[in-house]
Amino acid sequence: MATKKVKKEIAQEVTIVKRKFVTRRRVVISLLLLTTVSLIWFFFIRKPPQEVEISRVKLGSIRESISTSGKVQAEESVTLTFQTSGKLVDVRVRTGDKIKKGQVIASLDKKQIELSLKKLLNIFEKEFTEFDDTNDSVEDKVLTDAVRRIKKRAQIDLDQTVLDVEIHNEAISLATLFAPFSGIVTKAEPGYPGVNVAPGAATYVIVNPDTVYLEAEVNETDVVKLKEDQNVVISLDAYPAETYFGKIKSIDFDSTTTSTGGTAYKVRVNLPLNDSLKFRLGMSGDADFIINQKENIITVAQTAIFEEEGKNFVWVVDEKNRARKREVKQSLSSLDEVEVVGLFPNEKIIDQPSNNIKEGDKVKLN
Repeated sequence: MATKKVKKEIAQEVTIVKRKFVTRRRVVISLLLLTTVSLIWFFFIRKPPQEVEISRVKLGSIRESISTSGKVQAEESVTLTFQTSGKLVDVRVRTGDKIKKGQVIASLDKKQIELSLKKLLNIFEKEFTEFDDTNDSVEDKVLTDAVRRIKKRAQIDLDQTVLDVEIHNEAISLATLFAPFSGIVTKAEPGYPGVNVAPGAATYVIVNPDTVYLEAEVNETDVVKLKEDQNVVISLDAYPAETYFGKIKSIDFDSTTTSTGGTAYKVRVNLPLNDSLKFRLGMSGDADFIINQKENIITVAQTAIFEEEGKNFVWVVDEKNRARKREVKQSLSSLDEVEVVGLFPNEKIIDQPSNNIKEGDKVKLN
């Protein structure tokens, strides 16, 4: 009996040991499986936080505008030249001179023209006398065809002489060039007397600096949004740190063809007072024609918005640094920013989001 009892106790001990071994083995296997799964998830499955650029929603202002380039021109600009040939005897200006309205610019020698005029006046007197004699000689005669022709020839000769006198008298007045307005001489050629010039060969250019403006070309799809007296923001390449404000003074009714073959219209914009001659002909610049402007509105960068199925969204970063997709409504926009409805000031949003971002993804600042 004692032996059987001992054997039974031994069997029970063996069973307990086996159970403990099995339990421990299961625990070890479970731990190994858990460790393996954890390692696989950590190294192969787990999605690490995406590095993103983050900006904050802010209250700001947006200016919707049409931008184009242009050049400084002058409304009062004239090229003076002689309409007759002759010897240049007087040049009173040089390039860069400031002149007054009515000032003499240059003159041709008038002696020969005046002598020719005197000669023509003598001819006129002779022709007029002969005309009177012809009329007197035919006054009492029957006007036959031959008599009529004589009278007609006398009238033609007299008329021709009158025309020659008027032409030479005009030539005398055109032998001197006068400034039609006050301004600056931008070209004076020839700049010295003593040379013979042909009609149109001598050139004297005068510009009134008080009449400068910026001339820009606006394409046909945008020009319909413009009107006279509309505000314009101007920047010139010569003064990159400065901004000027002007208004549209005129819009051409007739179109022009651009260098690329498009259709555009010339728009002239007033510049500030040019008393210091800051604005010079030919200066290049840009004009922003203001279409609309709003203040104290919710704005975000254009690059933060993405489109899905015809709707606009942004990725908002919550307090746990997770990406949350939110629909927004766009309104007024500029080149870089857009007014939106659906966000609140100081919220964090992802700028330039990648296509890999999903709802709830962990993100971190790049």
